[in-house]
Amino acid sequence: MAIFPKSLYQLTQHTLLLFASLLTACQSFISPQSSCPKEPNTVLKNQNVKEIKLDEKPQKVSGYISNNEAVGYTFSAKEGQQLNYKTEDNLCLWIYTPNQKILKETTLPENGIYLLQLTTPKGSSSYNITLNLQQASQTLPSRTESPEPSPTSDNASQPSLSPTETVEEYFRLINRREYEKAWDILSKSQQEDSKLRPNGFSSYQEWWDSVEKVELTLLSEQKDEFEPVINAELTFIMKSGSHNQQKLSFFLIKQGDQWKINKVKLIQ
Repeated sequence: MAIFPKSLYQLTQHTLLLFASLLTACQSFISPQSSCPKEPNTVLKNQNVKEIKLDEKPQKVSGYISNNEAVGYTFSAKEGQQLNYKTEDNLCLWIYTPNQKILKETTLPENGIYLLQLTTPKGSSSYNITLNLQQASQTLPSRTESPEPSPTSDNASQPSLSPTETVEEYFRLINRREYEKAWDILSKSQQEDSKLRPNGFSSYQEWWDSVEKVELTLLSEQKDEFEPVINAELTFIMKSGSHNQQKLSFFLIKQGDQWKINKVKLIQ
């Protein structure tokens, strides 16, 4: 089974966890023109490397790039920080650690000077890319086991998340590759939808493994006692190098005392 969806329709279908009939009108994803190699095949010249200072505030950089001449940006970062990037252009991108190793994720493993190397899969063109560093303190820490409460404790279970917090938590878990916990946030009907996931959880995990990172921007919430709706803009950063954007409405329902994502619709 191929890891990457073969069509725009399949990409939307798997990503949004929707019924197939809701997604056929999707036309705003940006498909990569060609794949990027695991390692750059062009030499990065010293004169094409610039030093930039990154922090929480997004910083836009631009220039001219080709498939036979790379450009690079060096920046200082601390262990645990996350490099966020966003571009509408078809770029190949590699992040080098201070020890000159290529990272497979955007979470930075140590203190030091990092190198971001860019090129294009083919041809040449101008480019724009927005960068920023997310502070380690802003990322949601991994859940740790809590001491078991005494039989008389009133806090035997964790309080349920709000609808907005549920959607935020879902994509935090996806970005941390905690797929089993993310799967549990889907409603039972979504989990059992064989049209979207013929092999159940294995199909779900296989597709999400093709995604490098998801950026979530909340837009609004439609409060409802039985089916609240969370509107958001998402950017799917694929391991293939493409950046795919969508505005979506997440419909939630209560199962037990927890909100679950029951369906998703495109915002037209």
